[in-house]
Amino acid sequence: MKNKYSKELIFNYVNGNDIAPFDIDELENDCAFMMQVIDYTKDKNMYNLCSDELKNNYNFLKFMINTFSNDKKFIVSLANDYLAKHNDDEDITVMELNIMMSNKLGGFDNFDSWDYCIKSSSYYSLEMTKISNILEKEPDKNIVDKLGLGFFIINDTFNNSEEILNFFANRLINEIFDTEKEITLEENIHKHFKTPDSLKNYGINNYILNYIGKYDQYLKDYVSRHINLIQNKKQEINRIINNWDNYMENINQRRISIFYQEVFDYMEEDLLLSFSWYEIIIYVIEKLKLEDLFKKYDEDYIQMKKDFELKGTINLKKLDLNELKCINYVITLAKQLFNQDIIDTSIENYGLPKVKEKKGSNVVKVNFKRN
Repeated sequence: MKNKYSKELIFNYVNGNDIAPFDIDELENDCAFMMQVIDYTKDKNMYNLCSDELKNNYNFLKFMINTFSNDKKFIVSLANDYLAKHNDDEDITVMELNIMMSNKLGGFDNFDSWDYCIKSSSYYSLEMTKISNILEKEPDKNIVDKLGLGFFIINDTFNNSEEILNFFANRLINEIFDTEKEITLEENIHKHFKTPDSLKNYGINNYILNYIGKYDQYLKDYVSRHINLIQNKKQEINRIINNWDNYMENINQRRISIFYQEVFDYMEEDLLLSFSWYEIIIYVIEKLKLEDLFKKYDEDYIQMKKDFELKGTINLKKLDLNELKCINYVITLAKQLFNQDIIDTSIENYGLPKVKEKKGSNVVKVNFKRN
């Protein structure tokens, strides 16, 4: 805040000294002067000395709320007084104040913030409905694709309020990274990065911004200039990085279990094959160079290989068409499971009780088309 008045005048006013040639009523109606006084004293009671006109000044109100944001009861009283006098939901100051108060009070986690949060949510729903209608009526698909989620329209509508723009940006970011989608943020990261270092070298900020850019390029550009908006996502990704080993242990144990059980079930179908399910498993693991992974996460693999001494026992030239189809199925299954570090979406409901379609194991089946 740039000081308009001298420190001497502020000191004299606060201490009741002579302030000539200034008029006290004019000073107590002056936004810049009372802001300097309150900034100097840090005393909220100075607010009582302000004129009624100044108390109704929105910029002064914002200053008071930001200065005394730790005094929740006080700022709620200021905000509610202002909102009681300004009840037009299309008033940009009303909209901004509700959003600001919902942020200051901690969102829906704080009961005192609920009214502000509900109002803020209604603004978001209304604006996104308007944008959806605009995009639906736009005949040019290229324009629709370029507008993405519609942040360009939001920016054009509320370009005078960073508070409102940040609010909409945050809500859209959360929509984009919604963990209830088909693939979680953790899975998406493991889908694209094999190690934590590869993600760090790529850049966490770059990853988040590029992820946002897939949905809305204008939003990405705005966030790149307001990088603090992705702080929560950065913290979430750092937790994912710290959980990397646990995730990999869990995912590898799961997909190895799927692989074994699916091959076992497939081989139960009386296909009249010349090799056992153990043999085909060893053959495919060696062919796809997955031995290190199985040795690390399957304690029975080494012993199974020793017991059956199976390396090199399958000769493709001696196999009939049915046996070749079996090998092709197992190889394709293994690639599907192990080429990326997630359980592919085509593998449905793993970990849930399987409905029996025929006699055999109760382990969940892989939803995988057999040739």
